[in-house]
Amino acid sequence: MDILLKGLEKELETISSPEEKIRYFIRRHIRQYCDNVYSSRIVLHETNNLPASYWSAIRKKSKQYTFILGDILKEYFISDKAASERVRVITYILLGMCNLIYWWYDPKGPVKPDDLAEEIFTVFIGKIKAL
Repeated sequence: MDILLKGLEKELETISSPEEKIRYFIRRHIRQYCDNVYSSRIVLHETNNLPASYWSAIRKKSKQYTFILGDILKEYFISDKAASERVRVITYILLGMCNLIYWWYDPKGPVKPDDLAEEIFTVFIGKIKAL
C-alpha cells in the first residue's frame, strides 16, 4: 500500500481535469501492479490472513487510497451532485476492475499495461457517462 500511496496526491495536484485524474489513477494503479506482481497478489488475496496489527495497518492505508479515488470521483460528479453513497459504490466498482486483474492478467502477455489501463478507463468512463 505504501507504493500505491507514495506521491499520489502530489501527482494528482498537477492534473486539472477530473476525467484525466481518473485515467492517471487507473494507469498508475495498473503500472504499480505490474511492477510488483507478486507482492500485489499477496496484498490483494492474503491480507486477511495477517496478524491483526498488520491487517489493521494495511486496512488504514487501503482506506486512504480509496478516499483519494473517491475524492477524484466526487470532483468528476460535481456537476450532477452525485450522492455520497453513489460515489462510494462507483469507487469500489473501479477498484474492483483494477484489482481483479491479478486473477488473469499477465503483464508479459500480449496486452501491455498501459493498453489495459486505457481499456479499463474507456469501459469505466463510458458507463459513467451513460448514467
